[in-house]
Amino acid sequence: MRAVAESPGTRKVVVRAAAGLAAPLIVAGLLGFFAPAEIYLWIKAGHLIAATGWMGGMLGVAYLFTFHAQTVPGSSEAERLADIEQQAMRLIVNPAMVLTWGLGLWLAWQGRWLSDGWLHAKLLVVTILSGMQGGLLAAAAVTLVIVKPM
Repeated sequence: MRAVAESPGTRKVVVRAAAGLAAPLIVAGLLGFFAPAEIYLWIKAGHLIAATGWMGGMLGVAYLFTFHAQTVPGSSEAERLADIEQQAMRLIVNPAMVLTWGLGLWLAWQGRWLSDGWLHAKLLVVTILSGMQGGLLAAAAVTLVIVKPM
């Protein structure tokens, strides 16, 4: 097997991926230590708002891809759409995913639902959605590289 050549950008991607995976656990852990159980309904509302923002953001980025696919590669419109896609992922979708996971894990811990079957089914669906977000991130990165070659 050939070893993958490590580029400066590869290390940055790996660090960002590790941070993205650790961030929900950090949010849930901090809430577990510092948040009183009385704010359960506020955390639940935050979880629902974050999940709505996450799904809406992913749908919006997918919708932008349909317009992007119709543009001429290298055009100013293609560049503009690639930038909008990147910003939407960075500023809306990624933080909403972190909050959804972090607040959801805290809610599951507080509700003592970690052994319930419905929670396992929900975690499976949310894991699939997280994978879909990873696909959107990869697609957004590829379109940016195509529009702005290095």
